[in-house]
Amino acid sequence: MNAPDDRCTLTVGGVMLDMGRDPDGDIWDRVAWYAGAMVRDRWQAAHDERPVVRLTKKTRGNGTHDKAHYPEEWREVIIASVEAAEVVYGVVPDPRQVSMFGVS
Repeated sequence: MNAPDDRCTLTVGGVMLDMGRDPDGDIWDRVAWYAGAMVRDRWQAAHDERPVVRLTKKTRGNGTHDKAHYPEEWREVIIASVEAAEVVYGVVPDPRQVSMFGVS
């Protein structure tokens, strides 16, 4: 496990809240887990190690659990991963289909 880094303050759930996503929505957990795995894999590919993990208060509900934390410069990667996960789970239409067929 890598050493804690004080620059690493972002979590996927925190960024989802910043994006205005509803933490009480039915699909929140699936989108967060899928996006989190995408971000973790990109981090690991870029750094040859897993991201900083800290015991953190849950975004939803009571208790704590280990959450990966990322530096601010990874915000756009997290946003893109959340948006991709939303397409996978049908929260939003696939933008390729929208542009191809004009579906909204």
